[in-house]
Amino acid sequence: MFPVSHAIGQTTKVIKSGHIDSAQIFKFQYVPIDVPEGVTEIRVKESYNGSGKNVLNMGIYGPEGYGMGNAKGFRGWSGGAKKEFFINSENASTGYIPGKIKSGTWNILIYPSTMIAAGLDWTLEVSFIKGTEQQTFIPKYAKEVVNQTPGWYAGDLHIHTLHSDGKRTEQQLVDEAVDKKLDFIISTEHNTNSANLKWGYYDRKNLLVIPGEEVTTTEFGHWNAIGLNKNTWIEWRYSPADKLIGKYTKLVANEGGLSIINHPFYTPTITNGFGFEPRLFDGIEVWNGNWDALDEKDLQWWDSLLKNGQHILAIGASDTHKPIGSQNNLGSPRTLVYAKSLSKKAILAGLKSGRRRHCSTALGSG
Repeated sequence: MFPVSHAIGQTTKVIKSGHIDSAQIFKFQYVPIDVPEGVTEIRVKESYNGSGKNVLNMGIYGPEGYGMGNAKGFRGWSGGAKKEFFINSENASTGYIPGKIKSGTWNILIYPSTMIAAGLDWTLEVSFIKGTEQQTFIPKYAKEVVNQTPGWYAGDLHIHTLHSDGKRTEQQLVDEAVDKKLDFIISTEHNTNSANLKWGYYDRKNLLVIPGEEVTTTEFGHWNAIGLNKNTWIEWRYSPADKLIGKYTKLVANEGGLSIINHPFYTPTITNGFGFEPRLFDGIEVWNGNWDALDEKDLQWWDSLLKNGQHILAIGASDTHKPIGSQNNLGSPRTLVYAKSLSKKAILAGLKSGRRRHCSTALGSG
C-alpha cells in the first residue's frame, strides 16, 4: 500500500493501492486515511482490475473506530453496488450516513466477494475537501402509526432501494407501493441503516414504512432484522465460529422485532447456504419473488424444522430491487396481516401471532 498525496486548491487527494490474493476472498481489509482539520467533505473512488469478474465491496468507518458492533463509528456501506461515494454534514451518497467530518483516522473497509485466480489489484482515490460547513443533516423518520382501525393489511417484508443494490429511489418505491395498494413495506437495505433515517421525507398518507436491515454476512447467508428502532444498525461482520449471532438476534427481539432467515437455497450450488443456527431465528423466508424450485427447497427445510420441534414462522416477500424486468416484483408475494391498527407495533404483533397469510400480487390486489 503506497499513499501518494497532492493538493489541488481546497482539495487534497490521497491515493492508496494494493493487491488481494485470491485466497483472501471475503477477508476484510481496513485502509486507514488520516483526515486533517477543516475538512467538510470526503469523497472516495475505487477502481480495480477484472471488473465484472472481480467484485470489491466497500464501506467506511469514522474516527470513533471500526470495532465489532461500533455503531458510532459506522458511516456507511455500499458493498459492490457503488464504486464511489461522498459524505458531508448535510448529505451523503445513498448507503452512507451524513454528518460532520471529524478529523482523525478513518478506515475504508474493502473486501472481495468474487475474484479471479490472479487476485485483484485495487486503488482508492480519497479526496478531502475544505469549504464552508453545510447545514447539519436532520433525520426524518417514518411515522409509526397510520391509523387505529383493526383489519387485514397487505405489505411487503423485503425491499431494496438505491441505499443498497436496488434501482429505485425512495420516492419511486413508495409511489409504486401506493399504486399496488400496499398498506406497509419494511425497509431492508444490505448492511446499512441510511434509508431508515430518511423515510419521513417520502411520507404517503396511508402507507406505513417499518425500519429494518438485511444483514448480509459475506459467505454465511443473509437475514432480515425487521421492526428495528429508528436509529438501529445491526452488525454483520462475523462468522458462525465467532458465536455472535445470538447477540444480534437478541438485540432485534429486545426492540420488538423479528429475525428472519432469507432465501437460504439461493446459492450457486443450490444447497442450503445459511451458516448460522436456525433456532436463534424467528422465521424463514420460504417464498422469495416468483415461486420456483428454490422456494420449494426453502419450504421443505422449514417443514423439516417444524417436524423436529422448532416452531418458527414461514415468510413470503418480494426482495424487490427494480420496477420491471425482474422475477422479484414489489408486492409479489405480499403478506396479509391481521392487526389491531396500521402501526409498526400492531403489524409486528400480527406477524408474531401468526395471524397472516401470503399471496401473489394478483390475489392480493383484489
